[in-house]
Amino acid sequence: MTFRQILQGILTLLVVTVAIVILLLVDNTAFGQYDSGLAMEMTQEQALAAMEDASVLLFRGDKERTNHRPEIYANGQLAGRFVETGFLDVKYAVEVDDSEIFHWEYWYEDVGEGIAATSYICYNGDGTVLGYAEETVIEFIDGSIEYEYLFYDADKNAKDYFMDETSLTIYSMDGKRLVETDTAVESENYDIHINTLENAQVDLQDKVLMLVQQFDAWNG
Repeated sequence: MTFRQILQGILTLLVVTVAIVILLLVDNTAFGQYDSGLAMEMTQEQALAAMEDASVLLFRGDKERTNHRPEIYANGQLAGRFVETGFLDVKYAVEVDDSEIFHWEYWYEDVGEGIAATSYICYNGDGTVLGYAEETVIEFIDGSIEYEYLFYDADKNAKDYFMDETSLTIYSMDGKRLVETDTAVESENYDIHINTLENAQVDLQDKVLMLVQQFDAWNG
């Protein structure tokens, strides 16, 4: 193969790469934007109230697509969408009619001995802080390490519940199960249910944080 042939091959590859990038930037469907065409039947205030009061939140996503917007159902009724945006500054938002209700952001912190923990902050749609969460490393007597997630209100007062390292369950401080998740997978879709157990009082944004790691697993 001559030098000219090699150069032509490189130029062809560059042209194809640029064309793909342009297509991705122009056509949102190339990013896997998901829209089922379902229409909202509630106002923003009604949708937020429905999600806050629901005993069951269902997040329905398309496992064949990336960067899509899973639908959020509150007790069976469409109430909003879950949206991931950003690259280095990723945030996870709940939207109603394309308006952000709140979102979580996170960053990593080195807690020593090569262990990185994650801190989270939640903002509502106008930028007001709603609360915080912290991935905390607990070291036991036998030297084993476990991660737990602690929650705080906007004034950084600790809440009376925590999430286990799997993000599947939220417990009260005395070990009672308050919120649990389960996942059902079909040929094209996945459903993540967030089930609030009887009389449990857990803030909506903290339930949504349970979804983040599971959403990344399906969306990765």
